[in-house]
Amino acid sequence: MYELVYSSVARNNLELSDVYEILEKSNKINAVTEITGCLLYHKGQFTQILEGSEEKIQELYSRIEQDQRHFDLKLLYAGHKNERIFDNWTMAFMELDNIQLGDISDPFFENNLLLFSELTDKPTHAVKLFWEKVRQIIMESNSE
Repeated sequence: MYELVYSSVARNNLELSDVYEILEKSNKINAVTEITGCLLYHKGQFTQILEGSEEKIQELYSRIEQDQRHFDLKLLYAGHKNERIFDNWTMAFMELDNIQLGDISDPFFENNLLLFSELTDKPTHAVKLFWEKVRQIIMESNSE
């Protein structure tokens, strides 16, 4: 089993429809190639952890490197591990409607994500790096 963590910055012109396109393609490709992981997009920044066969992860990362919807791509870690951590996670996304947005504030969401990042198991170096990057993105967005 192979895992990879990266971060990047979204282009200013990234639209919600672009995010949906990424999600649609990712769900299809990841299901077929048996890639799992977790993607966070928050306030213009991406961080993602991927796991699967080394060949498939490297092929996917090569496509990610060519994607013009983001820049400042940084490979944070890549290496081998014993077992899959994100079973059944090809890609997750939830759109909040206007009613929900009125009830949930950014600080509430961010605080819950920070709490989750502290409580979640971190069995590999890649998982630790992923959650550290999530915390960094949230802390940076709060200092702006």
